[in-house]
Amino acid sequence: MFYTMALDDDDLEALFDETYRVLRPRGLLVFSVRNTKDPDASEGFELAPSLRDVDGDVIRFFDAPALAHAVRRYEPIETIELSEGLLPKRLTLTIVRKPARL
Repeated sequence: MFYTMALDDDDLEALFDETYRVLRPRGLLVFSVRNTKDPDASEGFELAPSLRDVDGDVIRFFDAPALAHAVRRYEPIETIELSEGLLPKRLTLTIVRKPARL
């Protein structure tokens, strides 16, 4: 859920770039994000596209194109939509692999 924190677009891009850099070839990146089907995605107020303040918590919600852009350099393994908690939160679990060296 780290990627759903209050990061601006440049910071988020840098974080995905750094993750890619340090991951070994064929290494897996496994993470979850809140998605736009989450009930909170329409609550609170918008700070920027994809970023909302919900009761003082700043949350990034990913739609499918944003998630695909974030992992564009990886090989897709699996994407699973999940529900968590009483709200329930709507999450997308993503598993991708860094390509082998060419």
